[in-house]
Amino acid sequence: MRIAYLDCFSGASGNMLVGALLDAGLPFGEWKSAMDSLGLSECEPSVKKVQKHGITGTYFEITERGHRHEHRGLREIGGIIGKSGLPAGVKERTMKVFREIAGVEGAIHNIAPEEVHFHEIGALDSIYDIAGTILGFSMLGIDQVYSSPVATGHGTVRCAHGILPVPAPATLRLLEGIPVIDGGIESELTTPTGAALLRELAGGFGVMPPMTVTGSGYGAGSKDFDERPNLLRLTLGESADASETCSETVIEIITNIDNISPEALGYAQEKLFGAGALDVTIAPVLMKKGRPGHVLSVIAMPGQRGELLAVLFRETGTLGARVRTTERVILRRDTAEAATEWGKVRVKLGYFDGERVSAAPEYEDCAELARANNIPFRRVYDDALRAAAGMGTMPGGESE
Repeated sequence: MRIAYLDCFSGASGNMLVGALLDAGLPFGEWKSAMDSLGLSECEPSVKKVQKHGITGTYFEITERGHRHEHRGLREIGGIIGKSGLPAGVKERTMKVFREIAGVEGAIHNIAPEEVHFHEIGALDSIYDIAGTILGFSMLGIDQVYSSPVATGHGTVRCAHGILPVPAPATLRLLEGIPVIDGGIESELTTPTGAALLRELAGGFGVMPPMTVTGSGYGAGSKDFDERPNLLRLTLGESADASETCSETVIEIITNIDNISPEALGYAQEKLFGAGALDVTIAPVLMKKGRPGHVLSVIAMPGQRGELLAVLFRETGTLGARVRTTERVILRRDTAEAATEWGKVRVKLGYFDGERVSAAPEYEDCAELARANNIPFRRVYDDALRAAAGMGTMPGGESE
């Protein structure tokens, strides 16, 4: 499994991430051809080698012709991304990052995310940086990304709203649940775009994971510091774990509830999934004084902590929750399409030691075909499993 580690000792920004990818071997011509499908003819990307404290890195820059002050919102950005020829997964993750930024900006300014029209999230160079970073990791075949704690810097920064403290309010919100350090530099080291991309891409934060190093690259920032090189280092490698599993840092949020109706509990579960939870389970328990209750457990990425706790407290009325950081080990996964009698169904495939050990048809695909053809859901699901049997070998010839 191919993994990547981001060393954010001087923070992170969109152009530093793209620069690091290009410096590590991402082919600029092929990448640019894919990015040209965005139709942003007024953008001209350029790269150049620069030195920071004796270390050579790549500086990536976008020059915009005549559109520096055009503000865009989520709808306009979604139109640009949706019409492009970028891979579907890249489109989805790009819009997820923009929705994160818009949601944070909206909360700070007390407006709906759809009403956010800031230069900081709508500029064409931000579209290029976010889509370009996600595309770059995809083109390099990176299965999992990890990151060091993120340096934020300190002091103040001037933006469209005046002079703000560093880290900027949006950056600070986007870094919730992520380990950060000051970095000892009086400057903005991590931008909202950089924070949002780390939140989306990194599956864990800490020291470099075990790997066989296959390459590295440095993305340069625009500023120069006396204390350290303004660079973001990207290390590429093959996982030392031959079983094709990978581990990632997650949080588990747990609370005991004994004063909520089943309907409200089900609604809370739905809202938690909508807020980004990886899994939400509810188990019945017997609480003190013989009262029946439930244990609600949420698994999520560290960056979702604040949003999920807000949903939990608002929807359940619980007075407290336990939060712990833990490790999740997951199999390498692929998605394939199984042809059934009624249409195609996406199937998640899991691999261990090069062998396919699990297959799970997507619920929504099966449900949609079952409704459209007025047939039982189980019939579509079982047919998809049979079709998936030829997509790889499973122990004992079983599907699950």
